[in-house]
Amino acid sequence: MELIDFQKIYHPLWLHFTSDYNVFKYGYKVKSYPSLSNDTLIKLVARSIDNPTKALKICISNFAYRNSDWIYDNDYSTTINVYTNWLRKTKSLKETIKNDYEIFETAKREGKSDTKRMLCKTERGNLPPIIQLVMSNYISREFVCLLDDCNNFIDDLSNEYGNDPLVRLELFKLKKYQPFVKTILNEQEKKSN
Repeated sequence: MELIDFQKIYHPLWLHFTSDYNVFKYGYKVKSYPSLSNDTLIKLVARSIDNPTKALKICISNFAYRNSDWIYDNDYSTTINVYTNWLRKTKSLKETIKNDYEIFETAKREGKSDTKRMLCKTERGNLPPIIQLVMSNYISREFVCLLDDCNNFIDDLSNEYGNDPLVRLELFKLKKYQPFVKTILNEQEKKSN
């Protein structure tokens, strides 16, 4: 893939996952692109991808599961591993959600809690159990995005944890990733009908 073609996918997604820019609102259109012509790492990634769909999926998966500077990581194999794991999860998204729901329900039972208490700060002032579960990778980001779609808790937690950079970043990424998860699920439901 040519660098300019990759950049037309990568840069809008980078803006989406790092700012208030929204690729769904602006259709991947940006006013300008930074000059990446001297960046060997980005050239390497671009040249290793053979089509725009794969480039899109590699970018989405790595922005959702890594930091926003993943493209500058010297270990390209990590980029591909994240993408491969993401593909596995999203190809059977309903199964992933079902498994995560069982983990969530088990955590509720063990903690003698209900859904509302799982989504807010604990009585001892610790992070909400849902955030503990996702940050420790016990449940997927996809499950949390869909749970938020039903319960709308991420915005409240973002306000509450605005001073905690780690939690704030996790919540921001979840919110930015949410429309992609809904799109994937909708596409899978259309295919199964």
